[in-house]
Amino acid sequence: MRTCIISQCRTHLDYAITPRKRYKQVRHHRLVFEECFGFVKKGNHIHHTCETKNCVNPEHIVELTPSEHSTLHSCGELNGNHGKLKEFCLNGHEKNDENTYSFVNKKGILARECKPCRRIRQRAYRSK
Repeated sequence: MRTCIISQCRTHLDYAITPRKRYKQVRHHRLVFEECFGFVKKGNHIHHTCETKNCVNPEHIVELTPSEHSTLHSCGELNGNHGKLKEFCLNGHEKNDENTYSFVNKKGILARECKPCRRIRQRAYRSK
């Protein structure tokens, strides 16, 4: 894989942004993808394979469906910390394979939930 090409445009949330039309801004990597490969299908995401948010190297940018993108980021398949599973949930329960419920949500995206938190939430809902 070739090295990253870092955009010199201004950034917002670490993503390089550039003006596209009057008063409208677009992320620079999306503009580069569309120039090289054509428009992104409606609803699809653009993903940096290098995990560098302001990289505009066309070799590092791919189009993914939302579920592919979510799965890639949530399953720990990435090199950075972003995709790694957390060790504990927000309520302090340990997160591991036995203690985590995986399911496909209404939007068709792979999601995970802490089993103890799920039980607590379901009991509270049923007791109403």
